[in-house]
Amino acid sequence: MLESEQFREVLNTDITTPIPEALATKITSLPPFIPIQGVSNFRDLSHDDNKLRPGFVYRSGNLSDIMDSGKSIIASELGITTIFDLRNEGERQKAPAASIPGVDTIWMPYGARPATLNLRDFAGEDKGSLGFVKMYTGILEAAKPCFTEVFNHIKDNPDDPFIFHCSAGKDRTGVLAALILLLIGRPHDEIINDYILTRAGLESARENLMDAFAINMETDEVDIGQLSPEALGMLELCGVRATAMSAFLKTFESSYKNGVEGYLIDGLGFSHSDVETMRKNLMS
Repeated sequence: MLESEQFREVLNTDITTPIPEALATKITSLPPFIPIQGVSNFRDLSHDDNKLRPGFVYRSGNLSDIMDSGKSIIASELGITTIFDLRNEGERQKAPAASIPGVDTIWMPYGARPATLNLRDFAGEDKGSLGFVKMYTGILEAAKPCFTEVFNHIKDNPDDPFIFHCSAGKDRTGVLAALILLLIGRPHDEIINDYILTRAGLESARENLMDAFAINMETDEVDIGQLSPEALGMLELCGVRATAMSAFLKTFESSYKNGVEGYLIDGLGFSHSDVETMRKNLMS
């Protein structure tokens, strides 16, 4: 899609700074993105020769506003059989899951209380890395029931393509995508590159976000000094930074013996044989 250096530079753009519309449109019109009306940030998790077999695992933002043409793409063209909704109950009540003929939606209540967010954790000199590590570590616990269902699907249904999504397709979706890519041995740089693709997917929502913070869209000048620590933290929370995923991956692999295998076995209750089957199904 883009040369590596340019890729990093564009997709690490601060959320307060616009990505040129033509460039954002170009990025989201090319693989691994798949344009689907009413859905943002929809893409195949397999891309750039990352060894994940194409057409099996998809990630996206919320599907509640999907148009009929998009439903047809999901069910008929892509052959997707299952949607895993990672949102909480309140989010699902505000934006009910889409009904797509022939496609099952699986949702599980959280298995633990999500980590309490302190917006000040996102406002430090590390550009939010501390806050993201805390939040993403909390997701590993809270989303265990649905994560277990996803990995059971990978183990038992290798011929049934599936989607997983949260609201923006950034944080909970990003954590699960990282686990899947770690399972097939992908290096941190590749996982981070997949994660920051979401920055282009969020560009269409940037103006609304800036309006919420009364940031001048005409000049694109942001007086950070005028924002409270909480407001500054919220801006970072809404953004997408490579450093956030990098810090999480390092913390995750130091927290679980044998990394993702340790999480799947000790955290989710799978066997060594199960893990090998999942890996084979993802790569075959």
